[in-house]
Amino acid sequence: MNSRFAFSAYVMGYLAVSAGKPTTSDAVAQSLSTNPVVVRRILGIMRQAGLVETRLGTAGGAMLARPAEEISLLDIYCALEGEDADFFSLQSLHPNPGCRVGSIVQETLEVFFGEAENAMKQRLSEVSVAQMVAAVMGKAGDCPDQAAAGQSADGQPATGVETRE
Repeated sequence: MNSRFAFSAYVMGYLAVSAGKPTTSDAVAQSLSTNPVVVRRILGIMRQAGLVETRLGTAGGAMLARPAEEISLLDIYCALEGEDADFFSLQSLHPNPGCRVGSIVQETLEVFFGEAENAMKQRLSEVSVAQMVAAVMGKAGDCPDQAAAGQSADGQPATGVETRE
């Protein structure tokens, strides 16, 4: 698993907070402190997987294709890596088959890694984007600045999300 999964979960959470309003890749990228091209690539993958819809034009942007409660973290992972992706890849492991340890290490690790992968997939399937957002927003109160704490300068609720009306 790499940072692309974390970035993608962040993007999907950001879209969830935008509450169905088209959100630009520039706005998401600014929040994520990355290049908009990175966000557009992620959005393209999520769109192909049916998790995101995009609109072109001046009022365009991206939004979740279905409610955040119906999109799991496993859905995001599978969109990125494919349904049969391995969390722990042993393909590059080429031990010496003549070695007492090398001849059995890959088979042994596959059992342990398989168990861990099943547990990880199970847990990711149990967590929706909505639950992730709720957890983040619950902790945002610990942030020192008002915008991160969910309040604008005038004390009104703020999402920090730039959307298009």
